[in-house]
Amino acid sequence: MLPLAGDAAVEALKDATADAALLVGGSNAPSVESLLNNPNVRLMNFSSADAFMRVFPDLVRLVLPKGVVQLDPPNPPDDITLVGTTAKVLIRDDLHPAIIQLLAQTLKEEHSGAGLFQRSGEFPATDDPEYTISSVAVEYYRNGPSLLAKYLPLWRTTYVQRTIAFLVAALAIVFPVFGFAPRLYEWFVRKRFRQFYQRLRAIENALQERLTAAKAEALQAELDDIERSTITVPMRHSDLYFMLRYHLDRTRSRLIEASRDNQPSSFS
Repeated sequence: MLPLAGDAAVEALKDATADAALLVGGSNAPSVESLLNNPNVRLMNFSSADAFMRVFPDLVRLVLPKGVVQLDPPNPPDDITLVGTTAKVLIRDDLHPAIIQLLAQTLKEEHSGAGLFQRSGEFPATDDPEYTISSVAVEYYRNGPSLLAKYLPLWRTTYVQRTIAFLVAALAIVFPVFGFAPRLYEWFVRKRFRQFYQRLRAIENALQERLTAAKAEALQAELDDIERSTITVPMRHSDLYFMLRYHLDRTRSRLIEASRDNQPSSFS
């Protein structure tokens, strides 16, 4: 085993210092291209690729088709089974979404094309067996940049997005309040009418007893006060208003009759 990697491992393989080299890199890397076109070097067919994939889930089985490097004479001369791994970009959880989107944009521009081992659009991938993919990156890969990002610079896009988020949250709060306000107002109006009827009920109960002149005057004053209070009732509640006026008139008539019966000399 030699402590060599990268270009050093490639040079050791070329000058026969090393018998084999395990390289992790793209097919378009200069060092890999030079080895694929070197007649003194050949790819090893990795027959146990499926077993390695079961043991190491991050590995993938790749097939380099016959003649993909050179058609005539074919290079490689036969289909070659290889083992590969995908590169991953890891970020912190607190990385700003705008920066994540820029990274996703760069990765898509650089790696979404077709290659020896991938179809067009296969990378960047939106799933991973080991790590959770950022939802911002997944959204960008599936739908592309947002409408704001297409027409506004990054710093302005961030502020506009925050403003929109604030407005949406505010509207989500304000609309239910506006919808609840009429019902609340209706409840207050009806509660006020219930109070009027409670006072009217008290007058009705008082009419069941013998009336004195002072008591009759007090009940009459109470009826007048209730009637004055109903003047401010909005027109939309006219049905409640006229119903209450009807009961006020009936109670006033009963009060006049009761006053005449109990004190005929005091009332005409």
